[in-house]
Amino acid sequence: MFAKKLTTEVIEIKSEIYVTGLSLENAGFEKKSEKIGELWGMLESAGRKKISDKIKPAVNYGFWYGKPDGGYDYIVGSAVFLPGEPVNGFVTSVIPAGKYIKVSFNAKDFSELVCGDGIRNGFETAKNFAEKNGFETIAMPAGIEAYPHDMMRVGKENGPEWGLKPDYISDAAVLTEYPEMYVLLRVV
Repeated sequence: MFAKKLTTEVIEIKSEIYVTGLSLENAGFEKKSEKIGELWGMLESAGRKKISDKIKPAVNYGFWYGKPDGGYDYIVGSAVFLPGEPVNGFVTSVIPAGKYIKVSFNAKDFSELVCGDGIRNGFETAKNFAEKNGFETIAMPAGIEAYPHDMMRVGKENGPEWGLKPDYISDAAVLTEYPEMYVLLRVV
C-alpha cells in the first residue's frame, strides 16, 4: 500500500538517540497497541512543545522498550540532544547505537500512512529483508517508528489534529500529499 516510495537499506546508528516523551504507563494507559494513537494525540496536543533540547530537524519516534525492572512500555516522543530533567509525566528512553534495517515509505495521506497498512507493511518489508540477507533481529527496542517532521505537514484530517505538525507550522497547515516516514528494525 505504498504510494510512490519504498526504499530499504541497512544503516548504522553511530551513537545513541535519546527520545523524551510520554509512555503508555506514565499516561495511565494499559499497555495495549490500541492506546498508542491516543498517546500520540496527547503528545501532540499538550506535550511536545514542553520537550526542551529537541534535535532539529525534528524527528518523533514511537517504540516498545525494555525497562530496567524487566518490564516493557511504549514511548512516543522527540529526539533530544541529551536527556535533561524530565518534565512532569515525561520519560526518556534510548534507541541504541548499532545496525538497523531502515524502510522508508510514503502513502496517499497521513491516515493511510499510520492507520492503514503502511507501518505494518514497513515492518514486514524489514523482517523479510533481514531473513533474506542473513540478519538476526534484536527484540528491544521493538519496531521503531520514525516521523521526520520535514516530511509531514498536516492539518485537520480526521479529528482536531491528525498527525504531526512542526512547531513553525500554523493550525491552518495544509495536508502534505504523500507524507513519508520510516521504520527501523535492529539487527546483528
